[in-house]
Amino acid sequence: LNLSLLSLFSLPMITSIELQYRLEPDSSGKPSYMLASFRGELDESNIDSTATQVYKLIEDTAPGIIFIFDFHELGYMNSKSLGYLSDWFTKITERGGTLKIAAAPANITDILRTVGLDNFISICATVEEAKARDMSAQKAEPVLEKTKPTSEK
Repeated sequence: LNLSLLSLFSLPMITSIELQYRLEPDSSGKPSYMLASFRGELDESNIDSTATQVYKLIEDTAPGIIFIFDFHELGYMNSKSLGYLSDWFTKITERGGTLKIAAAPANITDILRTVGLDNFISICATVEEAKARDMSAQKAEPVLEKTKPTSEK
């Protein structure tokens, strides 16, 4: 056996992931959205360090902010990253915020739906849709049921 070939198999593979984020205002200019873009793959080689960054981002962001995770350049998520995603949702909602997933490729959307994360995290086709859904929810007026007064006999 070639020793150089054996040493190749013993090297740990590190997959690339890039996280970029920015706070964006709503139409009134008030900071409302934390847009976090993921580029690469989330797997065992990088999920723990990425999770640390996301937890810090959540802690450093004002309560009540809407987090939009833009997954349009995310190619893969392992089961551990799905567990972290569920925990990030919990941390964000505990702080009065919301988490939405935007622009996820079909393979990522399929995984999210298969494990049921779409039951509590909105999955939107685009970042713009995620923002628009929020705006329409804010504009909705509560519907009060009108009752006729009852007459006493």
